[in-house]
Amino acid sequence: MCLPCKDISLHKDDDIWNFVEFTVTTDDKGQEVCCADTQGELQNLVKLGNIVWDYNDAHSFINNGLTYHPNNGTFNVSQKGFYYIYSQVTFQMNKTMDLEDARSMYMSLSHFIYHQRATMKKYPPEKLLESSQSKCELQSDLKTSNSTSYIGAVFYLEQGTEIMVRVTDPERLTDNCYSNYFGLHMI
Repeated sequence: MCLPCKDISLHKDDDIWNFVEFTVTTDDKGQEVCCADTQGELQNLVKLGNIVWDYNDAHSFINNGLTYHPNNGTFNVSQKGFYYIYSQVTFQMNKTMDLEDARSMYMSLSHFIYHQRATMKKYPPEKLLESSQSKCELQSDLKTSNSTSYIGAVFYLEQGTEIMVRVTDPERLTDNCYSNYFGLHMI
């Protein structure tokens, strides 16, 4: 599978040297494409970034039994048990899609919760929950429109499990602490 190299990154300042694990070639239109030759490379090709939360905000709190790692946006569970895990994000869309949207590899705004078991660190994180909505469905007669996604469920988590929230279009998240949040608590 090949994708335009410019569409792989979630950060505009990434450069092609961040993609040395992919085969880089030129397609028939002269565009640089990054190709995945193995299953592991394919997963990295469409990897999503974790949301990094503002844990110092007055609306944030972390109780005993949970550790937040701001460098990678993960929460670490220190006690095994059943947890209710939830997250809400709100995406904002403009009336017309711009060039960046037109070339985006993501045709949906998607919201995920993943977990990484302590005993499975050599494997990619596993998806627990997902919510997706087509970008086309969000286009309206209004200048801008918002789409809110809420996901939540109960899961058994082992000690040392890391939890993370991922989205396809982080630049479309609204900048409002009441619209975007994450939580988990033992039940």
